[in-house]
Amino acid sequence: MMPSLVELVILIAVAAIVVALAGGIGTGKRGTGKRIDEALGAVQFVSSRTLLSAVEKAAFTDLVKALARRGYVCPKVRIADLITVRSKNRSLWRTAFNRIACKHVDFAVMSLKGDILFAVEIDDRSHERADRKRRDRLVNHVFEAAGIPLVRAAPGELSRSEALAAIIERCWPAPRPGPVGDDQPAPPKRFGTTR
Repeated sequence: MMPSLVELVILIAVAAIVVALAGGIGTGKRGTGKRIDEALGAVQFVSSRTLLSAVEKAAFTDLVKALARRGYVCPKVRIADLITVRSKNRSLWRTAFNRIACKHVDFAVMSLKGDILFAVEIDDRSHERADRKRRDRLVNHVFEAAGIPLVRAAPGELSRSEALAAIIERCWPAPRPGPVGDDQPAPPKRFGTTR
């Protein structure tokens, strides 16, 4: 007796699944370890040597000076490490997460305790392109929705940025002088000194 068309289709589908799970057909999910190892052997991994471009290095230096040891500057931080996506709908969560997963900001600033304070983007000429403008609108929206301030500055302008000065003042208000003599800092404590 010949199998029906439906039975034949089901049999072929089951066979294809078994072969794929066994690694005979590359699904990208299972059984591809050997091919990945072969592919890795066919490429070179080379140090980029520097993490920051010349413009980013200058901005990093300006930012470190502006913080005056009150916080830490973290370069090239992935947005998904700064902002968590939440949704009860798994499909919407995945879509939103995928929109930010591979994007980063030039700098994130955190407190000495490790709290995220704000982020910084240096907007060079590439930010004038249409695709970058779309990306920047998305990034602005995500940071605003998360309540994390995002400072944008042109190359070479970060040290003169009013937005940076305002956020630093908000994060670390200047000490208010008290009674006479109270505005002087206490002498630093000395630890581990020997005579």
